[in-house]
Amino acid sequence: VSKNFVGFGIAPITPESPREVTRVAVTATTDLDVIAKIANTDMKTIVTLNPALLRAYTPHGTTMVAIPVQDARVFEDKYAKLSSQDRRVLREYKVVRGDTLSEIAERHGLSLSELKRINNLRSDQIQLGQLLYLDNSKVSAGAPSHYTVRAGDTISEIAERHGCTAAELRKLNGLKSSVIQPGQRLKVPRSNG
Repeated sequence: VSKNFVGFGIAPITPESPREVTRVAVTATTDLDVIAKIANTDMKTIVTLNPALLRAYTPHGTTMVAIPVQDARVFEDKYAKLSSQDRRVLREYKVVRGDTLSEIAERHGLSLSELKRINNLRSDQIQLGQLLYLDNSKVSAGAPSHYTVRAGDTISEIAERHGCTAAELRKLNGLKSSVIQPGQRLKVPRSNG
């Protein structure tokens, strides 16, 4: 077959030429989507070139990230000008008992399809404790939104999910302690991305 592949109806395969890449220093935790945008490529390319990056962002500290070679100087210039807020578009959300993907999307100002795209999900199935990524830039700033306490929730977990400390959440709600009850409605801060 390998000597007469055309006779077997197999078209000749032309291998792709290898991508030329360079490594650039990303000095702070930065979303891969942000890296892709300033490197003039897409997130899929960044993920493909950097299989060791297991999350949608770089770890704390300096990380060497592979990007298409033609964009290295432009990348370095643009990256140097990014503020710390501009580096993080995504934030983590931990799935709790009773969550549905559509409810999480609605609660955080995303469409279901956006949430699935960000998290590379093919179905609406999620697992208790699963980490999802939320797009902070879609959440409007301003007045607090609300969260209804579920069985098993703690002030600390709710605060972490909404980007604040337990002390800030207690203060926002006028709570003297961390004791909360299922069904209780809490004010939670809106992120300004």
